[in-house]
Amino acid sequence: MSEADRVADEGDHARAAELAGQAVEIRRRLRGGDDPLTLTAMSDQGRYLNAAGKFDQAELVLQEALAGRRRVLGNDHEKTVGSLVQLASILQELGRYDEAGIKKGTGN
Repeated sequence: MSEADRVADEGDHARAAELAGQAVEIRRRLRGGDDPLTLTAMSDQGRYLNAAGKFDQAELVLQEALAGRRRVLGNDHEKTVGSLVQLASILQELGRYDEAGIKKGTGN
């Protein structure tokens, strides 16, 4: 369990997002932006930002993670699909139902 996970488990999602952001920057510097571990750290950061209610920031991070996973893993990989689901959830929170692929008021 990472420090960000521990902090998130304690309910401080904003701090968890900060820690995950630091991890993203370190991984990006050491391994590159398209490394699978960098992309996982980005996805984690997006999840924490979402939990903290920082939907606009979460959207940007998750868009970048999704684009990287599509390049590296392909569209059908489970992690790519997971990133797509996370992003759709954010878009729903922002009321952007068409972009999320959701018919307003139906939940799907």
